[in-house]
Amino acid sequence: MESKVPMLPFSLVPPQFTFELASKTRPLGTAVQAWVPILGDDLLGAGYADIDADTYATACVLNAFTNFFAVFILIDLLGALTLTPMLLVAGLASAGVGIATLVSCLVWPQIIATQRRRAIDANMIAATRQLLIQIRSGVPLFNALLSVSSGHSKVSEEFYKIAAKLNAGVDETDALAEASATSPSIQFRKVVWQLSNALKVGTDVGLALEATLGELELEQTEQIKKYSQELSPLTMIYMISAIIVPSLGVTMLIVVGSLMSFPIPKATLVVVFIVMIGFQAFFLNFVASRRPVV
Repeated sequence: MESKVPMLPFSLVPPQFTFELASKTRPLGTAVQAWVPILGDDLLGAGYADIDADTYATACVLNAFTNFFAVFILIDLLGALTLTPMLLVAGLASAGVGIATLVSCLVWPQIIATQRRRAIDANMIAATRQLLIQIRSGVPLFNALLSVSSGHSKVSEEFYKIAAKLNAGVDETDALAEASATSPSIQFRKVVWQLSNALKVGTDVGLALEATLGELELEQTEQIKKYSQELSPLTMIYMISAIIVPSLGVTMLIVVGSLMSFPIPKATLVVVFIVMIGFQAFFLNFVASRRPVV
């Protein structure tokens, strides 16, 4: 298992200190963890197998409280220096920052797990094909796993963990089961499940891998087709929302303003410009997230 302290978004103190305190005050996060039942699975998928869900949720609560009080004190001091009553503003702003911090911390493991899954899936077919070639050539499973433990980015790291456990004397099925439980990639789990099942029933591992490789290639083909079908409506939405509506809208606004002798504030055009930049950044990021991993 990986032994590392998760990073907490917007943390003002070292995460090590927060998690040490969280381990002693775990009941604080029990109620919060109940609202996020998949938090434990997200932590496993993110590679934080040594951190249980209650401790992580408690660390999120502590991080949120820290940011809450920091923002509250900062705004309150600013109000005192400027002789301006800002107690209400400080309360609302600090509450918003605290809630945003808590939500960001709780979804952070899911984001990391998604990034790991995409990184693993990107090289899964190539690694599986190499593993199949090795086994078809009569190479023992341990040596075959070692052969794919390098050269395939994140997938190689996953196979290296299995090979390391086998080298330490762990039973093959147990090592494969643990790797399957902690990996966020469904494709990796399929390969490992097939290896484990073949070893349990004593069937040909090569046949199981060959069938799984065919499934992975078919899934990738279907994902590419689905993505290509989504591009046409997404392109139309982008053309309408980012090009036609802003250009025509600003033109109509200027025409109507000139006819009614109503000057258009420069701030309006600046706001439109900023909104369009934000929309395009969001849209491009959304399209990139929909792109299949090949």
